[in-house]
Amino acid sequence: MNISNGIECCHFKLFRGQRDISWKLRSKMERFTEYIGKTPEGDKIINLKHANGPTWYNNECQIILTQFKSNLYKISSKYNNISDIDAWILGRHYGLTTPYLDWTINPLKALFFAFEDIYKSLEFKMGFSIDNYPVAIYKLNCWGNLFNDDEFKFIRTIDPIGSRMNSQSAHFTYLKILEHNNIEDYLSSVDKSDYLEKFIIDENLTSEILLHLHESEIDAFTMYPDLTGAALQANVNMEKIYGFNELIKEMDKLHPKLP
Repeated sequence: MNISNGIECCHFKLFRGQRDISWKLRSKMERFTEYIGKTPEGDKIINLKHANGPTWYNNECQIILTQFKSNLYKISSKYNNISDIDAWILGRHYGLTTPYLDWTINPLKALFFAFEDIYKSLEFKMGFSIDNYPVAIYKLNCWGNLFNDDEFKFIRTIDPIGSRMNSQSAHFTYLKILEHNNIEDYLSSVDKSDYLEKFIIDENLTSEILLHLHESEIDAFTMYPDLTGAALQANVNMEKIYGFNELIKEMDKLHPKLP
């Protein structure tokens, strides 16, 4: 896979969907290296990434990466010469804890990931209703002076590894600076908060959006075009949106459930 950290145009956009509107923009590694510590002033969020320094943080990342690459070698010899960046990106799409945060260049795909948990709840189960809640969509305006290799790095995939990354139109950011554990705080510290926009999608739009994504052929299988996605999509019952719940309500009237 070829990786380019250069910016080919002066302005492009990245999108990310998150199901919880209170979540900060941070990688899985950054989430796991933060905890609530007791101080004389009361409970305080401790950023271990900053508190313990670069040697500690890089070592923690390397432990995970080394084990993952060792496992890859056992799967296939084609991974024998995989680079660290390629391994991080490949692993991120299969649940690996990484310092990278994944984005997409397609806003509809960002919507899918914001609603992914609700989408998965559409598995065929009698008497099940859809849980609605607001979600967040972020747009990162990538103007020419946003990224730099020392603090906030952009990782653009030219030749994506694996079908998931290609299907998801994925790109990545890497917040290298230790003082901050999320992108919002970092951008604020360098007076670039206006580069980031956050949109709250009202919970009442859930069904409408899921239908639109379905009609746009953005679903579990197109986002995960492998055995996992094939199985999940086979389980999904879109009739729950088209009127399945109304049918269940009518059946409940005819056949009341026992207390």
